Amino acid sequence: MQLRNFFILYLSLFSTLYAEVFSYSFENDAIFKTDKYYTNSISYSWMSNKDTNNNKKYNSFIYNAINKIPFHNNLSNQSVQFNFEHLMFTPEDTQETEKIIDDVPYAGIALLGLSVYRWEEDYFHNIGLNFSLIGPAAFAKESQNGIHKIIGAKSAKGWNNQLDNALGIGITYQYAEKHLKINFKNKHKIEMVNQVRFDLGTGFRDFLIGSNFRYGYNAPNNFASIGKTLGSNQNNSLNLESKKNKYFGYSISYGIFYNYINYFYIIDYDKSYTVDPIRNIRGKILDLGFYYDDYTLSISFKEEVFLSKKNNSQKWGTISIKKVF
Repeated sequence: MQLRNFFILYLSLFSTLYAEVFSYSFENDAIFKTDKYYTNSISYSWMSNKDTNNNKKYNSFIYNAINKIPFHNNLSNQSVQFNFEHLMFTPEDTQETEKIIDDVPYAGIALLGLSVYRWEEDYFHNIGLNFSLIGPAAFAKESQNGIHKIIGAKSAKGWNNQLDNALGIGITYQYAEKHLKINFKNKHKIEMVNQVRFDLGTGFRDFLIGSNFRYGYNAPNNFASIGKTLGSNQNNSLNLESKKNKYFGYSISYGIFYNYINYFYIIDYDKSYTVDPIRNIRGKILDLGFYYDDYTLSISFKEEVFLSKKNNSQKWGTISIKKVF
């Protein structure tokens, strides 16, 4: 209840922002018949119109404060994004009631974020600020077991051992660019987007680099970037409104990435766990996109390999629905 009330308050504070794109995403590993590690997440996001750097049109305290951020003010477009994410982590054996010290601990994360994009048609800079709540107050136990009850799956029995409540704060910087872009006369196109990302905060510190190749028909000029290691890819909402018509479109993309993790609260904070720290990850992602009128449906599959002594890996799928207002 407290989390819901805080979420409602958060939305009301920014009710003056005009949301151009609304997005909902759901991630789960059940499609690969597993229930472990990073096992589930849901996310909601709102992205503003691309001309929010126009002080004459958007003259409010929030927008004026955002426009004072001193990075790349010479770019043509600015978009502001607010998002909420809820992520869950469990060990591989979810039927054990006692604490499992040699596996990933139970943990839930509720995260609120603000991002500012400065961008042109072929590249963007993004800086973000996020606040997170980790522990029982994030209601991951109730959320996961509620979903399992609906789908007829076994409830996880070890949530009483989850990490204690903690607050976190972090900043993010991303840069992505379309280094290959070929448009054909019959509405087909191919493109390759390269991306670099840094996260610095109390819960997560990392560096990510990756490339994503996309082939599309009647697809929008949004950014088919890698995004981030965990959670939904918010970057592909950018410039989504560039293709709004009554004709069907589709795209298929394949990306690879490398992620170095300096610190991850879920693994590194509680020293009573003996699980190997996650430092180096290589991964790949396959995404199918479908476009019609104001709607976008994306279905993606991601695999990550943890380059440690055990060389563990994890796979999960994502469903994302977006609406352009």
